[in-house]
Amino acid sequence: MIDREREVEALLSFLKETGLRLIQLRNLNIDPEVLLPRMPAFDSMGEALGMRTMIEIVQREAPEVEIGNFTRPVKRVLPQAVGKVLRA
Repeated sequence: MIDREREVEALLSFLKETGLRLIQLRNLNIDPEVLLPRMPAFDSMGEALGMRTMIEIVQREAPEVEIGNFTRPVKRVLPQAVGKVLRA
């Protein structure tokens, strides 16, 4: 939800006020039925810019801020390893 115009403006203000040096992006893992009723109306938050545009804006307006992401990969179990895992 951070890619809405109003949220990007608030993020830039927060960065300037705090001197924050790192933003870590994360996936939003929440049930939309829980989140959406608690969110302000989307039309009050401005246009959705997209995450790529949001990142470009932050890099342009606050070049000293590093943007990172640590997403763990999905573990893949190879078919031949399944039997070994079940017997272990």
